[in-house]
Amino acid sequence: MFYALAQIKFNWIEQMANYVGPLQDALRRQGYPDYREDHQLHVQVTPGPQWDVQRQEVKRWVFTDQAQQEGFILLKDTLIFQTARYSRFTAFKQAVLKGLEALHHEVELAFVDRIGLRYLDAILPSPAYPLEALLNPGLIGLYREVAGAPQHTVTETVSHVVGGTLVIRTLLSAQGVALPPDLQPMSLQLDARIAASQGGEAAVLDSDYFVTQRQSFDAQAVERQLDASHDVIIEAFRMATTDQARRELWQL
Repeated sequence: MFYALAQIKFNWIEQMANYVGPLQDALRRQGYPDYREDHQLHVQVTPGPQWDVQRQEVKRWVFTDQAQQEGFILLKDTLIFQTARYSRFTAFKQAVLKGLEALHHEVELAFVDRIGLRYLDAILPSPAYPLEALLNPGLIGLYREVAGAPQHTVTETVSHVVGGTLVIRTLLSAQGVALPPDLQPMSLQLDARIAASQGGEAAVLDSDYFVTQRQSFDAQAVERQLDASHDVIIEAFRMATTDQARRELWQL
């Protein structure tokens, strides 16, 4: 796994900028001293006889560690934790909850609307373990069958699971690890093995699970949902990969 993200969407706070100073100090003490403000372009397309395209710049505040490998992104209604050095779910979850607690201390969150968890796994084949030995055949599709030199194959499966939505995307590429469009450009420094994969065959398994349900803010409820979401994504990973790969390479 080379990238993981947790998203908590909460009640809109118009004056969020007033709380950024104290929050920045709290997150600095948690190990995220690198701070900046920037804008993200949101594009909304409404189909119709004359398609309506609306572009809006959304201000956000970014807090990362010194190595720029993990940190938080804050919007007026969302807190995102992202990391490019994922080790164990327990440590990941604790970082999310500690940052959320710091935010709640400053703004007193009223409710949560959405909790999401997203993992990106790089599948790097070798002569001993080609893609066919690593991935479920259904994800490879016609990648090997179409005449000529294959460039890429994209699949997406969406399913309602345990009160939430699970989206499993795969991108097979002959040019190395390819990031999903919504994460480009990547704001974190990725593992060196990702850059080293460029020019060779690789796949990305993108597992995204989110639950949309309004409930009063409760840190323990958020933690329980993160635990449940992790279970869903781990099961999705098992379905997407082979028994051989999990037994011999990934020890799952």
